[in-house]
Amino acid sequence: MPFSTTTTPTLLPGVAPVPYSIAGCSEHSGHYVAENILVDRPQDPSSRWSGAQQPPSMKQWILLRLETLGIVS
Repeated sequence: MPFSTTTTPTLLPGVAPVPYSIAGCSEHSGHYVAENILVDRPQDPSSRWSGAQQPPSMKQWILLRLETLGIVS
């Protein structure tokens, strides 16, 4: 599922949004699944991903698949 947004971000010249999908992630916490980030609603708590509670030695990760080559900063 490609990303969508409810707002138009202010972009620098030469910068464009790159459509992406979720390729993988570590376990999620409750209703905060990785697919929640596909919709940009910064004020909505349901538009977030959160890793499951694990010992500090366990890393949380999310892998995005970009539809085109891009530099993410």
